[in-house]
Amino acid sequence: EGQTSVSRTFNVGDGVTEVKVRYRFQTNEVPGGFYGSKWNDFFFVHIRTGSKKIQKTKNKNVSSTRATAAMNNFQLTEFDLATGEMAWKELSLVLPTASPIVQVNVGVANVDDNFLDSS
Repeated sequence: EGQTSVSRTFNVGDGVTEVKVRYRFQTNEVPGGFYGSKWNDFFFVHIRTGSKKIQKTKNKNVSSTRATAAMNNFQLTEFDLATGEMAWKELSLVLPTASPIVQVNVGVANVDDNFLDSS
């Protein structure tokens, strides 16, 4: 039960103009028969550029994008009913010219139960 997340920060090389993150949401709530219930597991993917100091100053070289959704935001037909997996998706961010630092945050939350996980 609760949220699990991971964060990675890395430098990009000269000439890199875009960062892409490929992800797939999976929840055991779907094969467990709990789609549409209060056990509305969710995920997020967030890509941003710059350091924490740059983020706070609203520098023009900072940009970000995110994908956030919960199980019940999707149609049941978007899930594999046997595994609870969705199709692979991709989130991308075009990088500002002076942002060699990228941070990617990914998380998933299992809502209100500790029996049927999400990943």
